[in-house]
Amino acid sequence: NCSPYDNVRPGLVPMYIIQGTADEILPHKYTVEFVDRMDAAGNKAVLYPFENGTHNFYYQSPEGEKFWKETFFSIVRNLGWDSE
Repeated sequence: NCSPYDNVRPGLVPMYIIQGTADEILPHKYTVEFVDRMDAAGNKAVLYPFENGTHNFYYQSPEGEKFWKETFFSIVRNLGWDSE
């Protein structure tokens, strides 16, 4: 099975997930369950929900694009991957 949900085990890389809470492709509740499974296995998984956003929320509104960019670059900076 290639589902990330079914392949959670200790020792996985950290995951940072930006998702709309109204995602029609992957329901948000499954992402929450995935993050919980990752935590239970001792892995780091952080979910950044965009309230009422659909699957491609960052293309559909200026607010969604702003949230995605700010969240993404915040993650990058916190990981020390920025060039500044």
